[in-house]
Amino acid sequence: MNETINQRIFYYRKLAGITQAEAAEQMGMKLSTYSQMERKGKITTDKLLKIAEILNVNSNILLNGSKAVHNPENVAPVETEAKVSDTPAKSNNVLKSPSITIPDDTYIPTNRELSTMQMIHNLPKHIQEEIFTFIHKKYEENR
Repeated sequence: MNETINQRIFYYRKLAGITQAEAAEQMGMKLSTYSQMERKGKITTDKLLKIAEILNVNSNILLNGSKAVHNPENVAPVETEAKVSDTPAKSNNVLKSPSITIPDDTYIPTNRELSTMQMIHNLPKHIQEEIFTFIHKKYEENR
């Protein structure tokens, strides 16, 4: 994927389920200013850091891109519904725009996986580490 910074901001904002108006409000700017920033990709370092924080995405991902776009450390947790399913959380069509398309082989987590990531994200860091260690151990055992 050879997308620009504004395309990555658009993508991760959509993935996080945040509107431009919500992002603009959280950044303390007018919607028109935010919209122009997202469209043209002209962004200062402090604004890049702030939008990364709002989207809960590593700023390096917004700046440089990544093939691992669905790494749980880089993607904002998504509020889950009462019923959790194993169907993909987002269809590729939802995240398409005239300027960016998501390849068909891109991993899109299921609602169940997103729910699990949200639960882990909300736990204290030391418990998160225990969970990651356990998962890694199970993964290695079943390789």
